Amino acid sequence: MKSGKAREVMRAYQRGRSAFSQKITCGCCGRKLDCDYWKMGLKGQKEKYKVWVCRGCSFHRLLDDEFREAVAGVLGREDYEPRFVKEVAGVTAYEDRFEFHFTDGEVAEWQRK
Repeated sequence: MKSGKAREVMRAYQRGRSAFSQKITCGCCGRKLDCDYWKMGLKGQKEKYKVWVCRGCSFHRLLDDEFREAVAGVLGREDYEPRFVKEVAGVTAYEDRFEFHFTDGEVAEWQRK
């Protein structure tokens, strides 16, 4: 910094990434979903939401909150992000469900609302 002080920023993940990055696959075309932001609401009152989108097909945006709810439902309510990194090999997102593929070979489904 200009004042001569050093500042360290400690992040668990790189900027723009999370525990879910590169682990969510589109059920329609097989591409990885990218993290993005989307503004929803009435004109002048739009709010910014984190979403997961497929750049290869017309898969609907997946709200990050809905995906986190699914992960918490499958893995348990507390401390699910570190468990997701260790235990989940990948997730396939379909229009009606998520398929969680675990590193030990198990598969679990979570029905979307």
